[in-house]
Amino acid sequence: MARDGGSFTIVQRPDALPEILAAFDRRFGRVRILPLYPRTGEPASRLLIQAIKGSRAGLQLFAGRILHAADGHGFTPECDSILRGGQGLVWGG
Repeated sequence: MARDGGSFTIVQRPDALPEILAAFDRRFGRVRILPLYPRTGEPASRLLIQAIKGSRAGLQLFAGRILHAADGHGFTPECDSILRGGQGLVWGG
């Protein structure tokens, strides 16, 4: 639940996107989607989705983020700084 102008953010599998967008219909706008890729060259395993209740702005699809380095299971420096270092997520870059 959110008040008008409030945001809703969820991390979900890509196959859930149609159902999520249908649930937002006429209630939420400015839907922003950020794909999360496990590694370079792999399909997105999760989507970060954010929407604003009562907004009429359109959907935005951002360039995705790669979560793990190619040589192991550790996070990329960008993701590590967000998850462990307290850096804020910049949707557009």
